[in-house]
Amino acid sequence: MKKGFTLVELMVVIAVIAILATIALFGIQKAQAAARDTQRQQIANTMRAAEERYYGDHGTYAADFGALATYMADPTDPGCGTGPQPLTLAGATSVLTPANCTVNPPVSYTITNSGSTADYTITLVKESGGNSVFLSPK
Repeated sequence: MKKGFTLVELMVVIAVIAILATIALFGIQKAQAAARDTQRQQIANTMRAAEERYYGDHGTYAADFGALATYMADPTDPGCGTGPQPLTLAGATSVLTPANCTVNPPVSYTITNSGSTADYTITLVKESGGNSVFLSPK
């Protein structure tokens, strides 16, 4: 009597290993996206602090990211798995979107004022879904 595995047994083992590897890969990708979103929240917190410094100097909040260029260094977004993406504040509008992020909806940082510069809202659209909103203190 020969000892060993049949071809069918080997194929079943290979299929099970492939399924487990696929599940692990998707879990790792989601964890990486969540980690990048955590870095983005830190960038949004830095933007919020820059808004407060701007307010301290001017008595109003900045209407766009370009006005914050002297209050913080250009941030580097962690990218969407494509490597770090620099975000340029100088001359920027009220929306910053990292290049090469093809997730839907796209990752973005948005600054808005309610018709005046008495308050602001910074909204972060996350790669892993959802938004984070940072409001000016009232």
